[in-house]
This record gives sequence, structure tokens and C-alpha cells, in this order.
Amino acid sequence: IGLGVKFANLPVPASLARSVVWGALLGCLDPILVILGASSGRDPFQLPQDSGKGGKGKGGKGSSFGALSGQLRKIKKDLAAPVESDHIALLRAATQYDEAKKSGGEAGARSLCQRYSLNPQAVKAVIDFRNKMRQELKTQRLISDDVQMWVNRNSDSIPIILAVVAAGVFPNLAVRRSHKKKIEVNGGRVDAGVHPSSVLDFGGGGKDGSKGGKGGKGGEAGGPSQWLCYTEMTQVEERYSMSGVSHVSSLTLMLLCGDDPLEIQGPGPDVSVSFLDGWAEFVMPLDQVTKVQNLRYALREAFASY
Repeated sequence: IGLGVKFANLPVPASLARSVVWGALLGCLDPILVILGASSGRDPFQLPQDSGKGGKGKGGKGSSFGALSGQLRKIKKDLAAPVESDHIALLRAATQYDEAKKSGGEAGARSLCQRYSLNPQAVKAVIDFRNKMRQELKTQRLISDDVQMWVNRNSDSIPIILAVVAAGVFPNLAVRRSHKKKIEVNGGRVDAGVHPSSVLDFGGGGKDGSKGGKGGKGGEAGGPSQWLCYTEMTQVEERYSMSGVSHVSSLTLMLLCGDDPLEIQGPGPDVSVSFLDGWAEFVMPLDQVTKVQNLRYALREAFASY
């Protein structure tokens, strides 16, 4: 059975199924299954219950959407620390829920949901999804009991987990350039903001037609560009908002994201490396580029033969 057929038989969209294979290959399968469960279903996080402090009724200090989103953002930040990642916040919340339920039963799970402002049904569905996917992967013969430890050998490595997340959600990439207030998405054609409850909320939002341009080699005046990956982008009127956002390294982009070859330009010891029609562009020594190219090719060969 070909890899495409196995993808089609998994209970997730093909775009997310790529994350499953990368997760197994790079040794962080279980964390990726949890993140997929949270990303493909109802958001386990919910706005904190209004305590009513600072004002009565809708619109009071304690009940405004902005204030409650800020409270939820702090909860997520504490969960994800020291990294800034909505995906890691989701992972840690669901993992702690599973542990609390095993050790403290329903009462322990309920207490943890209150602490982290989690929807009990939604977070339970995430754990159920992970367990269902484990069994489905065995049925499709993508994994077996003999390799359970191997496919989870890097489950504690946050950089590897986030690299797999970025590969799975590609081409959902964004960049925050040092000279711009807005965040570029869709190859620089659209500017967007981040959902106010996101760990990475930078403030503000984006409007269609506010061009970003390609400029952005890492190392502009004011600091390097910050590359991000996101799970979903929504539009309300002219504003675009990203949710499920995490930082992604330039090396991850070059190694794991997309199937097209990297474009290399420049005659000197430092060359330009780009993809996505030049929107994602980096400058690095030629000898390092050769190593990156070879590793990118080897990773794709491993993916195709899994």
C-alpha cells in the first residue's frame, strides 16, 4: 500500500497526516498526535469564567473580551514557558489533564480544567483522538508495538516537536519583520494579526492589501525577522487573525517545509537561500547550504520510504 493510500485512510486531513509521518520519523509521535487532536477539533481552551471584579455586567473590566483574552493568554504563557508557543501550551495542558485524570480521577481532571480554563469535553476529546490514532496507525501498519519507544524517542524535545508542527501546517507561514508592525502571511500579499488569546499576541491586526514585500533576509536593521507557523487564519471584514501560532527557526523552514528545491543565488562565500518565490530568504555560508541541501534531500527520501 502506498503512502498516499495510508494517508487517505487516516481520520485526519492529508495535510495533517504529514505531521504524523514526520512525528514518527523524528521521534515525537505522541506529542504530535495530541497537538493534532487539539488543532483539528474544538479548542480545549476557553475564556476564563467572569469573576465580575472591576465592573458589573457585560463590558465591565472583568468581563470584557480583551480582559478575559488577556487572562487566557497568561495561562497559556505559563503553560508554555520558557518557549512562546500556542502548540506547546496545548500539548502541556492536555498531557497534564491526562495525568491528573489517571492519578486523581474525575475530581483531579475537573480541578485541572478549572486551573487552566479548559473545556472538559474538548480536552478529553484530544486524549481520545491520540489513543484512537495510535490504534489506527497500528492498523495501517505505519507503526508497531516494537517501535513505540523509537517513534517517541524525542518526545521531550520542544525544538523537534515544533519543527514537525511547522512541516505539518506548511504553507501556513508568517513573518514579523523588524521594520514592520504587521505580520506578513500568504507570501507577503496579506498582513495579519494574532488572536488576542495567543501566547504570541503582538497586538493589532492586519488588513488585506497592506503589502509586506520580500525584503526580509534575517539580519535587517533592528534585528532578524521572526518566522512563525500557524494552524488557522480567520477573516472578519478586512482583518485577518492567526490562531495556533508558534515560532519556527530558519533551519526548520529549509529542512522540512515544502517539497520544492531551495533556490540558491550568489557567487561569494555567503549566498542567498530562498523558497516560496523568494518570500522566505536567508543568507548563509555556501558550505552550510550544501549540507542543508543534502540533509533536506535525505529527509524527503526517508519520508517517502516510510
